[in-house]
Amino acid sequence: MTIRADGEVKVMARTAGPRLPETFARKLSALFASTVRTATGDPWTNTTLAEAVTEIGVPVVQSYISQLRHGKRTNPSADLVGAIASAFGVPVGYFYDGEEATQRQIDEQRTVNALRAAGVENVAWRASGISAQGLEQLAKLADYIRAMEGLPPAE
Repeated sequence: MTIRADGEVKVMARTAGPRLPETFARKLSALFASTVRTATGDPWTNTTLAEAVTEIGVPVVQSYISQLRHGKRTNPSADLVGAIASAFGVPVGYFYDGEEATQRQIDEQRTVNALRAAGVENVAWRASGISAQGLEQLAKLADYIRAMEGLPPAE
């Protein structure tokens, strides 16, 4: 997924790469790579995650987060797993589900982040629950506004 300078979001097909063994470290690292901090839009670091998790009520230091990310520690407490999931905005099952569910959750989180970065999350929420016919009309209105602003047609 890319966001162009004009704010247009493009979703690219995911290419299949080598599958790594399912580990907490791999899943945690994938979250670091695919999510941004909601409040600031900045990337997560070991320190910012440790601070967020501690604010949730599960004290942890950045060095322990680093050890989890690199597989040097492999058995975090259920409370810590829940707090990490909460900080990243993913269900706790993300860390326990199989590969397919995990990749789907990563892809969904990337989409949400792209929508936030493009500033269209509010529009998406407003469209929630609208009928198929209403969504079609909303898409036509968006196409009209894009044309008026000299933007290329959406794909």
